[in-house]
Amino acid sequence: MSIDWFTGFAALLAVLALFFGLRYLLKPNWFRGWVQGNLGIILLALAVALGLLVYNTSQYHALDPNLPVAVISITEQKPQHYEMRVTSGGGEEIIRTIEGDRWMLTLSAIRWSGIPAMLGARTSIRLDELQARFYDPERLVIQDRVIRPLSEPDLLFDNSKHLRAIATVLRWLHPERHTTIAAPFADGAIFSVLLTPDGLDVRPVNERATLVLAK
Repeated sequence: MSIDWFTGFAALLAVLALFFGLRYLLKPNWFRGWVQGNLGIILLALAVALGLLVYNTSQYHALDPNLPVAVISITEQKPQHYEMRVTSGGGEEIIRTIEGDRWMLTLSAIRWSGIPAMLGARTSIRLDELQARFYDPERLVIQDRVIRPLSEPDLLFDNSKHLRAIATVLRWLHPERHTTIAAPFADGAIFSVLLTPDGLDVRPVNERATLVLAK
């Protein structure tokens, strides 16, 4: 079971809220009932909020536990400038150019427990962004963060914050955000990124990646 059941249920609630909201507001004598009028407005607002939630959550896809969340191959264009080819677990390929000495991948996840998990609801993920930072070996600090988005921005509001708010009521909903370690760039290196119970794990795919991770 993928995230589609959740977005489908939210879409159904949005349609029902829209229907009843318009029904209340379009009655010719709705002004007689202050409560009725406010209920209609609340239902319309709920319909809009749920519709935005459905749209923003539609970018998530079900996690296949047998596949990495991403495979990343790196090509150096010039010193500290790289092309990163990110292939998601769903097969989508994203290419970004980025500058720095070390890179990180961030994703959002929706995990289920309780009854939804028993019914087969699977964790769903969305690749959010690539980050890169320049490392100053003399001062031993990482500085000047560069960010490249990997997904469309949320429409009108931060979807993760709203999911966390919903999770305070629906205890079996667990929105999460994970970031990899800061891994070094290397021309020709290929890495896989896996989502584990402890977070994101960067693993080498070829010998070049093995060498840079061992440093």
